[in-house]
Amino acid sequence: MKNLNLVELNAQELREVEGGKGRYGYWDYSWTNTSNPLIYAGEAVWNLGVLTVNGAAWVGNHLP
Repeated sequence: MKNLNLVELNAQELREVEGGKGRYGYWDYSWTNTSNPLIYAGEAVWNLGVLTVNGAAWVGNHLP
């Protein structure tokens, strides 16, 4: 096997790779795979908020 200089990353290092300095964490999206339109609409609104929070976290993590 060829050594490709690969290393394992711990959780902190993974956060830094995925989101800058890792000052702010990211929220998870919520989908229950429901057929109820009211629940689906509520999840869509919630996930729009999650998208906004994650966008703000991304900006905050990438500022100096």
